[in-house]
Amino acid sequence: MESPEDFLTSVESGVARLKVLHSEQKKPLNDNVIEVTNLCEVVEGVLRHQQKEHVSFWGDRRDYWHYLGSNSGGMKQLDDIVKKVQSSTHLMTALGKGRALIRACLNQQCLAECMQHALNDKKRTREWYNFGAMLLNSKFSSRLLLALYDLSDVQFDLHDETDLDEYWPSFQRKQFGGSLATSRQPPSSAGTFSNVLRPTKQASPDQQTRSKVIRRKLEHGQEEQASEVYVKSDVTFDIQKVEEILLEIWNTVWEDETAIPEFSLPDITHIPMTLNLLKNHVIQMTRKHKEKFKSLEIKVADLELQVEDTLNTSEGSERDLLAQLHESQSHVKLLDNKLTQSMNPENVHQLEQEITVCHSKIEELENRNFELEEKVLAYEEGRSSSPTPRWLQDERRDREALEVNI
Repeated sequence: MESPEDFLTSVESGVARLKVLHSEQKKPLNDNVIEVTNLCEVVEGVLRHQQKEHVSFWGDRRDYWHYLGSNSGGMKQLDDIVKKVQSSTHLMTALGKGRALIRACLNQQCLAECMQHALNDKKRTREWYNFGAMLLNSKFSSRLLLALYDLSDVQFDLHDETDLDEYWPSFQRKQFGGSLATSRQPPSSAGTFSNVLRPTKQASPDQQTRSKVIRRKLEHGQEEQASEVYVKSDVTFDIQKVEEILLEIWNTVWEDETAIPEFSLPDITHIPMTLNLLKNHVIQMTRKHKEKFKSLEIKVADLELQVEDTLNTSEGSERDLLAQLHESQSHVKLLDNKLTQSMNPENVHQLEQEITVCHSKIEELENRNFELEEKVLAYEEGRSSSPTPRWLQDERRDREALEVNI
């Protein structure tokens, strides 16, 4: 398997080569330029790199056509291309439709835009590709888109009715005796991309004949006959092999069930009934899974809201704490300034003088209080020759009245 770096180197060198050819020829590039097919092969290799296996219920392999086609919503140009490819009656396989889509995007000069539109849906891209795929790597996908955007100025004229189910075309139409003919040869290994891509194998003559017959039948509206032509082959119908395959599918479908229904296929007439049971059970399980998925989506949405509320609350608490911290820092700074001012020698000397004055006043008040107490004691003992003060007489009268009441 080619490495992502090999793919990117091939895309970048191939785009550069196509730009030179377009500049030299002064006209749109067609299938006569082998580098066009080589670029298409590399783009297909990129789209298939580490692609997951997607199989329909009937066993049909789902390819990059389904990945790009299912992501066309929201981009009108890509949606129109997908509808046009779907309506083509000459394309029978998903591989052929995917190749037609790549060529149509080149004609419309929108291959890079279509690729980027599909890659923008990251969820669906992860569903289609394994870990390690180029399209899941932002570095590789950015280089890829950057290279493809260089093709925006290059014009292409690729034939819409080309048969792409079996192989890529090597050149388009050439004159043979005055009539137009379209070549159906596999691409050569020569060219810019020969170091990365191997030449595509040509379909066998039997396969080509069967495809042409089926296509001719379909073009004339004989769909049932065409199906019969395709079914008729040398392969014998083995009812035992069919039973083994259906039994394996049966056990896989009911793998998680407590009770597996009994399976039996006595003859070919029971195949439709068995398939119908499988279909109904798959539909039922799909609905259950969709309901569970929807429930999980609701729970996830609730958790996201809770986390958002928690983050908002935490952010508000953090802002409050920061505001309190700033306020505390301002208060500490103010106290520090006051302390610095109080430690000024001039202020200290002034405070000392005020303290000395206060001490003098306290001492003076204590002396006057002592003299007053001496006078009161002298009046009470009758040692004083001066008349008893009125306030002292009132105090004695109140004291005597209180003693009588007691």
